[in-house]
Amino acid sequence: MELNTQTLILTSLTTPQLRDLFRDEIESYFKKNPLGKQAVNNDEDIILDIDQAAEYIKLSVPSIYRLTGSDDLPFIRRGRKLLFSRKDLTAWLMEGRKPTLSTIIKNSRNPEPVAVK
Repeated sequence: MELNTQTLILTSLTTPQLRDLFRDEIESYFKKNPLGKQAVNNDEDIILDIDQAAEYIKLSVPSIYRLTGSDDLPFIRRGRKLLFSRKDLTAWLMEGRKPTLSTIIKNSRNPEPVAVK
């Protein structure tokens, strides 16, 4: 009877060793895939806490507090906790986007109609 090497290794582990192995694998997974960064359907929104929001938009937590205090950053308040919609943060980031030269030239050739009141 031939034994599979992986089976042999797993069966030779003690319960504490097996528990440590699982714990290490789970920690490794979540370090690579923190909550809020998992691949999701684009129609699905993700709610981030303040640390996740700061990491997502590449700002410090004190900067996030300053921006929410001045109502410059969209947020959700649940009790004393601040939460953030990832879609809202993405939209907020895109508001500050500057058009490229090629976009400016393209729009000058084909200007959008302006409603006159």
